[in-house]
Amino acid sequence: LGALEKVFENFFADHIAMIELLEKQGFNEMDMKSFILENGDFIQERQNDLFIELGAKILGHEG
Repeated sequence: LGALEKVFENFFADHIAMIELLEKQGFNEMDMKSFILENGDFIQERQNDLFIELGAKILGHEG
């Protein structure tokens, strides 16, 4: 469980940092939702890449 916790801890820290940076640039939740609606295919592709990356990181910590 330690590897999983470490990977998700880092993932959430990155996620929070990105949200904070976007808010400092003047973006808000509605901007984010609009972007998601307009870029659904791209987001799905990036999600798949992210799942692969997270899986590799988890396995790397365990190995």
